[in-house]
Amino acid sequence: MPKSITASVGIHGKNIPADTLTIQNLLNSTAAKDGGADHSLDPDGKCGPKTCNAIQKFQLTQFGWSGADGRVDPNGATLIALNVLNPDVGSPQTPAAQPAPEPLSTSFQFWLRHNPKFFSHPYAPDEFVFTVVDFTNSRMASYGLQFNGKVGVKPPDTGSGGHTAKITLNKPTTISGLGGQAVYQTLLKHGSGPAADRLVSKMVVFIENGKGFSAKFDCHILKPVPGGATASGASDPAATIQPSDEGFAYNLNGFLVKIS
Repeated sequence: MPKSITASVGIHGKNIPADTLTIQNLLNSTAAKDGGADHSLDPDGKCGPKTCNAIQKFQLTQFGWSGADGRVDPNGATLIALNVLNPDVGSPQTPAAQPAPEPLSTSFQFWLRHNPKFFSHPYAPDEFVFTVVDFTNSRMASYGLQFNGKVGVKPPDTGSGGHTAKITLNKPTTISGLGGQAVYQTLLKHGSGPAADRLVSKMVVFIENGKGFSAKFDCHILKPVPGGATASGASDPAATIQPSDEGFAYNLNGFLVKIS
């Protein structure tokens, strides 16, 4: 806002201290080429000879002798000119409160919201969606495994079912900092017994600078072939596995991305 005064300042002015201080500050902040004070006035609110001379010098520069009466009047030409040459950028504003930094944690729980034991084929991005819980700071976020250019949508935060896995990081991070290149892997362990009992799945995420984590889930992207027969017509050749295929692994590659 432009500066204002309540009464005249200068020669034969009322020279109220607050008004005088306003004019002194305006003259001090005016460039010398525009008629500003040659030497900074002492902003003391006292209208002495130096202040009056500075007012008149400014008027001479701006208006010539006809307008150099040595007095600044409220809403007068001199005050208007001073305000034009000193555009007010506004009173200092109280800085907006900055949100607190997101807290760090090393302990998180991943809740894979897909409930069945096996993913469908072809794979649907909405099946690879996780609710992540930071118990240390009582915070939650949703992540999805993005593959083939698609990622699932945030599920409701209520409901039951699904598969959970706890992870512990070596280096603290925020709940928003868990994304990165990822791979969901299912493999058939060596051993005897039904193939369905020897399936192991995990998601490995590379966060940054070689850091990352691995989360184990009891939900698989491979499905044993019933009776060990050769599968035919499978939509994904790697979606089925025979009990004799010990050590066989299948990777679904993508990126773990935060979706809310």
